[in-house]
Amino acid sequence: MITITETELENTLKTLLQRNLRFVINRKQWRTGKLLLFKQNGFYIEFVLRNNSKQERFEVPIPFEVKATKERVSFSYDINSLVCNKPEIIEQIMQRGDGCKSKYFNNTLEINIT
Repeated sequence: MITITETELENTLKTLLQRNLRFVINRKQWRTGKLLLFKQNGFYIEFVLRNNSKQERFEVPIPFEVKATKERVSFSYDINSLVCNKPEIIEQIMQRGDGCKSKYFNNTLEINIT
C-alpha cells in the first residue's frame, strides 16, 4: 500500500489548508474553494472544499511527482515522471493506455493559490 504520511506530498498539502484554491486541468478551471480537509483514501487523495456556503468532496489519484512554488502546486501524472524517462517502458505503457479515458493520464493538475 502506498502511503503519503510524512512525505513531501503531505507536507505540501498541509500548507494549502484553509487557503482559497483553484484546481486547473487541461488549462480549464475544474474546482474552486477553500481547502478544509484532505486525506488519503487508497490510491487517491480526497479533498473537501468549501465553495460559498456548501462543501464539496472529490478525489484525485496520488500523483507521480509533485512540484510546489508559492503560487501553485503541480501534480504530475506524466508517464515520463513515473518511469524516469525510460523509452522502452513508456512505449509499452502508451500501447496499453490507448483506451484510457482518464483526464489525468499523461497530464498535469495545477492547484493555484488565490
